[in-house]
Amino acid sequence: MLVAQVNFIFLRAIVTFAGVEDWRQQRFIDVGCGSGLFSLAAYKLGAKEVVSIDIDAASTACARYLHQLEGKPDNWQVFEGSVLDRTFVSMMRPGTFVYSWGVLHHTGSMWQAIRNVEELVAPQGILWVALYNQYRYSPAWLAIKQLYNRVPGPLQLSMRMTYACFSILMLIRRGRNPIRAIRDYPHASRGMSWWRDIEDWLGGLPYEYSRPDQVIDFVKKLGLTCVKMGMQ
Repeated sequence: MLVAQVNFIFLRAIVTFAGVEDWRQQRFIDVGCGSGLFSLAAYKLGAKEVVSIDIDAASTACARYLHQLEGKPDNWQVFEGSVLDRTFVSMMRPGTFVYSWGVLHHTGSMWQAIRNVEELVAPQGILWVALYNQYRYSPAWLAIKQLYNRVPGPLQLSMRMTYACFSILMLIRRGRNPIRAIRDYPHASRGMSWWRDIEDWLGGLPYEYSRPDQVIDFVKKLGLTCVKMGMQ
């Protein structure tokens, strides 16, 4: 499983950056686990416990399939539920490493989601989240996404084609061969084709964004300290 191997390397790089050395003592909670590949990576890294959470039934089914392939280990559990559901969150035992990569800004209530996820972090634990950074064109992207989700199928196709042409022009401007770039698009790291990624981006709602200082101030009020931050 090439994707699983890439995610294993990616997660190991993240936890190295976070300063986690002994996985045998980690209770890893994967909030918005999706396919479960990062949960699988944490399990392979030797985590003491792994908990996979997602609101989407297809995602939890996929995570349970990976769990089954590993022999249904007792220290890996998969739950279906919403991080916005305080009752559901309160049922979870806190984790030492709570991980939510590119998820909370898609809940429709990002700040509440962050507040709820904070409750899953054990004392001295680590909360690792990836959120959309706010840029000057972020409001424009929100408007485009809202429009895309309102128009009929043929117009959606037109918008995807327009965005694809723009992407190809940007590749040419950067001196890259667009045919090669599309052919060699990183399926392993993105988990989808170039064209599917375009559809995913344009149709991706809810969509929220924030500035780093807003996130730092918010988590500080929750009793957390920002130790490290990276931006793209």
